[in-house]
Amino acid sequence: MNSDTLTSPVYDLEQFRTIKEAYEKNELAYLEQYYSKHYVVDLRLAPTHPLLQRSLAQSSSDYNSLNIQTIEYDVKVKSSINKKRQDPLLIDTEICVITTKEGKRYSIKAGVVGWIIDINMRLEHEKELLQNKPFKEGYIAIIKPKQENSDKSLSHCFSEVKNQKKFNDENPTLASVSHDTGPVTKPLDADISIYADGHVRNDWAKHEIKSIYDSPIMNLLYYGAKIHRKYHDPLAVQQCTLLSIKTGGCSEDCAYCPQSSKYKTPVKATKLLENDDVLTAARNAKKAGSTRFCMGAAWRDLNGRKSNFNKILGYVEEIRAMDMEVCCTLGMLNEAQAKALKEAGLTAYNHNLDTSREYYSKIITTRSYDERLETISNVQNAGISVCSGGIIGLGETPEDRVNMLHTLATFTTHPESVPINALVQVEGTPLEKQEPVSIWEMIRMIATTRIIMPKSMVRLSAGRIRFSQPEQALCFLAGANSIFTGDKLLTTDNNDFNADQEMFKILGLTPKAANFNQGSSPMINKPLSLNDHDNKQQQNEF
Repeated sequence: MNSDTLTSPVYDLEQFRTIKEAYEKNELAYLEQYYSKHYVVDLRLAPTHPLLQRSLAQSSSDYNSLNIQTIEYDVKVKSSINKKRQDPLLIDTEICVITTKEGKRYSIKAGVVGWIIDINMRLEHEKELLQNKPFKEGYIAIIKPKQENSDKSLSHCFSEVKNQKKFNDENPTLASVSHDTGPVTKPLDADISIYADGHVRNDWAKHEIKSIYDSPIMNLLYYGAKIHRKYHDPLAVQQCTLLSIKTGGCSEDCAYCPQSSKYKTPVKATKLLENDDVLTAARNAKKAGSTRFCMGAAWRDLNGRKSNFNKILGYVEEIRAMDMEVCCTLGMLNEAQAKALKEAGLTAYNHNLDTSREYYSKIITTRSYDERLETISNVQNAGISVCSGGIIGLGETPEDRVNMLHTLATFTTHPESVPINALVQVEGTPLEKQEPVSIWEMIRMIATTRIIMPKSMVRLSAGRIRFSQPEQALCFLAGANSIFTGDKLLTTDNNDFNADQEMFKILGLTPKAANFNQGSSPMINKPLSLNDHDNKQQQNEF
């Protein structure tokens, strides 16, 4: 029997009030289930179950007559939670067995296709919970439904509110003596713990990421730090230097950017820096402890810039020869340009999504979201590591932040690094009076990013200058492991070098070494195609 042939049980109160023996024919009808807003299924006895009839709830001695036995493969079930690719539970998988002193045996089944999150082991020693608090502390198990058929598998479940109302309406006497009017008691951080197991996934649903993002800050800090330590040295922070090699005069209209020619800002347009200027800056960056050198040019794309592009290829080769990671952000790339950068030795290419697809048109109109995804595809196909993140504080909603992270986390290959930027307001741009983001918003983004993309570098990028050392420490605890050093980030002010060194000393941080074992052979990795992205977007709406 497979999950497709199993149907949801029909809840018929009268049937089980009058014919309790029908249990042997329809065991699932004795179970009651509900799912929370995050699609977590709580499994427990239904009001119609014989053990919850008043005739059986006579005294505490009756409670002691119950024998709750967790199934022997309990450890195997827990293992399947941590390894999501293993086969899930089926609807008729036995979770536990309840045996009365008369020898009556009740087999409790999963009732849903999914994975065990928790089995209530208290029932083995506090058997009275089944009858005293069947809808609170007497729950049997918590199950995470299989994602791809969650709507189907949950079609027969009640919401928490509807469940309590149904119970009170149909069992007023039992409800009045149960002293149990609240929802099931679960661990404080149950919702986030479902997803924060540290496994690399590319099938995230938006509601899952939102569940993580909305979690209490203390839980985000805990799980962000826990997963960070699983894949990274928690004290190692990479220092990077970002140099603007061609400033201002950009034809794009990014509402946050002072380099746009559309706005009157303090930034003046310049030509491409010469070889000596760039290489001297790279050498100085290395002496100061940077292991990645990034070059940014204020261009929409490289079309018609063959001479300048060839110069940049030369910069890449020479800086890579200094044993530094080399990153560029030059606007949109086609396949040939990406391949040329790969052959020159480029480590990574930065191309941020900036925000969600839904909010994108409020910030940029001169380049489409799909064009950004196409450049990322060209970069990955060339075997170059992708550096892609976004900016918070643009006026977007929390849902926009979740949607942006969802796009990144559902690439077939996660970005090697994800910069989290806080908007730096610049006079003359449309966002010059935008309210600055709080440290707590940064921590939410950093921890969520760390949890859903556990192997990626999470870069605490623009806007760091506004945060104190204790606030930055929380960012590192949440999962950030990279900063940009130097007086400038392209055209905006950055943290003082000496202050950063003092922070490293106080926090016990160590400089992270360069990683040259990244990227891939050309055409090996390919991100989510645009069509697939659109399909998943339809499937994973909130």
